[in-house]
Amino acid sequence: SAGTYDIDQWQSLAYPMLGAAELQEPELWREANAMTWVKGRTGPDPLSVLLTHGSDDSDVPTGSSRAFAAALTAAGHPVHLTIISGATHQSIYSPGVISATIVDWIDDQISAPRPSGASS
Repeated sequence: SAGTYDIDQWQSLAYPMLGAAELQEPELWREANAMTWVKGRTGPDPLSVLLTHGSDDSDVPTGSSRAFAAALTAAGHPVHLTIISGATHQSIYSPGVISATIVDWIDDQISAPRPSGASS
């Protein structure tokens, strides 16, 4: 769901969670940054990712999810990004807002052909 995937772009939000500035704990920041792990699992069975973002999210711009989707795609991961009309940063987590998107994505994953050599 909507997130601050590149914490280097959101240091004021990440600092309270990490408890140290990036200059003080660069390894902690690297490990905590989702962008660090984008290229971590590619090959014959890449990680398939669902990203969602609310069109009315006033906390995190949709560009954050779009940039993460682009980075994942560039690394070879199948990505489905859905911008949910009218959803906010808080309401997107409500079952009535997000569940159909998740169920549809899971159905697509189940029915998608597996790459040759991929384990189930």
